[in-house]
Amino acid sequence: MKIVASTATTRNTDLLIDRLYNRKASVFPAQGTSYANNFFSKVERQEENVDKKRHHIGFMPVGISGAESEKMIIANLLIARKEYIKAYLKEHFEENGIKTTIYKEDGTISLNHAAVYDCIVKDNELISEVDDYWTLLCYYNSMKDVSRTASRISNDIENKVHSLSCYDVYSMLTDFVLDKFYNRKSEFTSRVDSHEIKQLLTDSEKRIKCEKREDGTLCVDGKDIILATNMISVGLDISRFNIMYMAGQPRAVAEYIQSSSR
Repeated sequence: MKIVASTATTRNTDLLIDRLYNRKASVFPAQGTSYANNFFSKVERQEENVDKKRHHIGFMPVGISGAESEKMIIANLLIARKEYIKAYLKEHFEENGIKTTIYKEDGTISLNHAAVYDCIVKDNELISEVDDYWTLLCYYNSMKDVSRTASRISNDIENKVHSLSCYDVYSMLTDFVLDKFYNRKSEFTSRVDSHEIKQLLTDSEKRIKCEKREDGTLCVDGKDIILATNMISVGLDISRFNIMYMAGQPRAVAEYIQSSSR
């Protein structure tokens, strides 16, 4: 009689099977003979497949502390989100001949926030081209690291974001992207009650809400930053989470594979 079992991760398989069943084990597929082709995946050169679906970028700080580099990375990721929306708006405005400013009857000039709303909002929600890159998922190895970053978002990281921001007409049109982003953060950690986690999962699957204020400017309602531990490594599959920051290497390779594939 043969016994067939499947697992995502395995270690010391021969020894475990021998002690449990006094049998020899065979692992399929066999471990690859080449780094470039290990049966499950193979390395493709950039010219072979230009449209990559996933990019992993490593950052090793030199001359600055890990905490300082973390602030820089998170701040730049938030700024990159705004720059992406700026580029999307600029292309749309230029293609359709839309002006960034409008002249009022009293002779004053105001920003054309209404055109921005019509461009990136549908049914009071951000369109997928913008929403897919809105929420930043930050992964940490311990609750201590989560608490440290949570306390820095509304202070150090906010200051870093403002110091890195550049201002032009499109920046002013997209100020709503970073307006009070520190109030739109949540956690996927063990210190959050289970019923709140379920609600957060439901809310995270929804697109970001966007509405007009009385003065015509835009405001958003949703999650800009989510801090998480290894709770996300199993059972969390949300298509909106397309940008992930991992603070340090996870303690196990299996955990890295599971968490980074969210």
